[in-house]
Amino acid sequence: MEESKHLASLIGVSPKQIYEIFKAGTDWEFIIKMDALLEAASKKVVKTVLAPAYLATTGIDEFVDALPIRGRTSVLKLLDASGCGPEEMALIDCVRTLRNGFAHDITQMDLPLIEVIKRRKDKTSLLKGLCWIHKYEEEKLIEMYEKDGSFFRFGIVTGALTFMIAAYHSVIKEPEEDNQTKMALETPPAS
Repeated sequence: MEESKHLASLIGVSPKQIYEIFKAGTDWEFIIKMDALLEAASKKVVKTVLAPAYLATTGIDEFVDALPIRGRTSVLKLLDASGCGPEEMALIDCVRTLRNGFAHDITQMDLPLIEVIKRRKDKTSLLKGLCWIHKYEEEKLIEMYEKDGSFFRFGIVTGALTFMIAAYHSVIKEPEEDNQTKMALETPPAS
């Protein structure tokens, strides 16, 4: 949690808010908020990658904010091009898929997340993208999540925090440190 604070603070989210997302009253609320967190973090990463290399920083926010999360020309495609891992991208994509499902079918609002997933044709790919467990038996995993939905939420939050930590250290922090080192090397010593 400590390490994830860096990127979270850059997108205006406090550790308390991340905990509140985890403790949301319904899975519907949890997924909507988790999607918003991942979208903000993803767009911050893309803006950081694109700004120095391709665009004047004055136009980057509007450009990236207008991009969809999924699709041929999307934030996920830019994350992939910037070296984001497949597990993190799958998590972002699966959370967005569920968010869209919840947003377009209000009858699911009071259902547990695992029930919503079980009803879907893409349940296997959703579970794989959300659980962050490499080897599992799907039926046993579903039973476990049915017994304890907070364990499922914990895995999703853990994945989001892992993405935020990796993104901060590989995209945001390292370039800042490189620039500081470069500036120190280029600055002539005081005479």
